Order: sequence, then C-alpha cells, then structure tokens
Amino acid sequence: WIYGGGFMTGSATLDIYNADIMSAVGNVIVASFQYRVGAFGFLHLKPVMPGLEDEAPGNVGLWDQALAIRWLKENAHAFGGNPDWLTLFGESAGSSSVNAQLMSPATRGIVKRGMMQSG
Repeated sequence: WIYGGGFMTGSATLDIYNADIMSAVGNVIVASFQYRVGAFGFLHLKPVMPGLEDEAPGNVGLWDQALAIRWLKENAHAFGGNPDWLTLFGESAGSSSVNAQLMSPATRGIVKRGMMQSG
C-alpha cells in the first residue's frame, strides 16, 4: 500500500489506511512503508540552480519506495507473504507512484501487478 497526499503530505500510519479493513476483503497481507514527501522527497534544484543537482537530485521519495519494494520482496516470506505475488496498491500520489514503480528499471520484475485508485 502506497499512501497519497499529493507528494506533499501523508503517512502510512493514518487511521484511514487501516490495514485490518484492507486485508479483510480477501486472503491478502497488507504492508506499507513511509517515503519522503515534500521538499525532502521531490525537490530538484537543477532547473533553478544548475550545479546543485547533487544537493537535491529530485525524486528521492520514489527511490525510498523502490528500496522498500525490494525489501518487501526479499522479506515477504518472514510475514507469510509470497514474494512472487507482490501487488502494489496506491491512492492519489500513491497511485501515481504505483504507475512509476511498475515502469521503473529499479523495480522491474519485482512487482506482479498494480492497482491504482485516483492519482
């Protein structure tokens, strides 16, 4: 589960994202993770301050997600999951993130399918 918030706010721990409710609809395990949002996750300085792109390379929030997805794949068996059936589900910015992760070389071959709500 990748939470939304327009890439500016959000948290995996909000009550609205209760994993008990999400997992009650079927035989699924719901896992979520935090990723950097706002300037800490998506600031990119190159367009306005050339030469400083190493200071704020941009889209590190998406890299946070990719690392978490790799971790989930490697550790799914530890909490009863099947690493070969990893499905991403996201809402709002989380939905856009699902789309980005399905196309990303960093997560290619890791995710079996994606569900996108809004975004």
